[in-house]
Amino acid sequence: MRELRNLGLTEKSDGRYHLTTKGKIVKDRIEGLDRATGSNDLIEHAKKSIPEEILFDAEIHPSRTSCPDQPVEALEKHVKDSDSIQGFVPVVLDRYVRFYTRQITAGLEAELIFEHQAYNSLMNNYTEDAETALEHDVTLLTTNQNLDIGLLIVDRNLIGAAIYDDRGSILGTITANTVEALDWANDLYQKQRERADPPKQLEAFES
Repeated sequence: MRELRNLGLTEKSDGRYHLTTKGKIVKDRIEGLDRATGSNDLIEHAKKSIPEEILFDAEIHPSRTSCPDQPVEALEKHVKDSDSIQGFVPVVLDRYVRFYTRQITAGLEAELIFEHQAYNSLMNNYTEDAETALEHDVTLLTTNQNLDIGLLIVDRNLIGAAIYDDRGSILGTITANTVEALDWANDLYQKQRERADPPKQLEAFES
């Protein structure tokens, strides 16, 4: 509180602290920024899985009611021009399946690690897309581990992360291409890959 007083943001009156005019202006600007970016929940959830020093240099794409697809589009634009991706898939959504099936059939090389539940959702609800993808240069793996974020390593020179809330709704996406971000993502991916296995159901599709 003393620091706020020294900055002229608060003053004491009638035994209580109140915001000064300057303090109210600063408060309004901060709250306005939070509302405009919608990044509070996104950053708080992202920090559970991604080091803060990586987030500091990353591009943040929060989900907004007025433009709910913008965060996913921010990742897709990088994938469209890429040759290869590696990643985690904790959640299967219709848009994801359609987009990545198109990219894979167009020549995208992909290696994806699915949570078991997400993989079962893919095979049960998008069988035709899965069969089509498996005819091309794609490797699907499954893991018993909980994947807290969706992760993409694009052409080994950019990472993208999809951040979800506790109900599986997307809060936004994050992209970064710093050396630190790539080192972190590659290390995390390799650790998960060591624990992953080819799903048993694949035998039926590949035979």
